[in-house]
Amino acid sequence: MGGHPGVGGQGVELVESCGWAVHHGHGDGLAARAAGVPMAAAGLGASTAGPITVGAFAIGTLSCAFWGTVLAVLLARYTARPARTYLRATVALTALSLAGPLAAADTATSTKLMLAVAHLQVAAIVIPTVAARLRTAPGRHQRR
Repeated sequence: MGGHPGVGGQGVELVESCGWAVHHGHGDGLAARAAGVPMAAAGLGASTAGPITVGAFAIGTLSCAFWGTVLAVLLARYTARPARTYLRATVALTALSLAGPLAAADTATSTKLMLAVAHLQVAAIVIPTVAARLRTAPGRHQRR
């Protein structure tokens, strides 16, 4: 495979972790619905809430995993310590991602909390998987 050293082989691990994260998010959404948590939230800049669908959970999870993988590839290519840099960046981005659900207008507090927990759960599944793979990637200064 013509990928960058240390990153090209992580595809299966990442797909598995994304699948688990999507499954976990889907299960949390169903559990929240069953518990009476209103599954509606306002998007960025919106003043009224719209429904949160199962597809929205999956697309959100997969798009974040995609961009996290792009970040991992770039860090493996251009940094001396890709795993450490990836962990620092993704922890900061995860914290930043909590602003969306917590600041959503016209959204019940229980929904905001459920969405924030879902963000943290997905991060707890995907970030360690990618970071572990990056630990075996040679940093920029270790390649010939």
